[in-house]
Amino acid sequence: MRDNLEPTVLAPDYTDTNVSVKVVKIIQSYAKIIDKVVWGK
Repeated sequence: MRDNLEPTVLAPDYTDTNVSVKVVKIIQSYAKIIDKVVWGK
């Protein structure tokens, strides 16, 4: 897309300034589920 100068449209979720914080929160929210299902803790 960048090579041929096509315009790119970002999803509204990615235009926010704290996307990385949101991703970390999502990953952390699955930690208990993964511990229980995968690791049997």
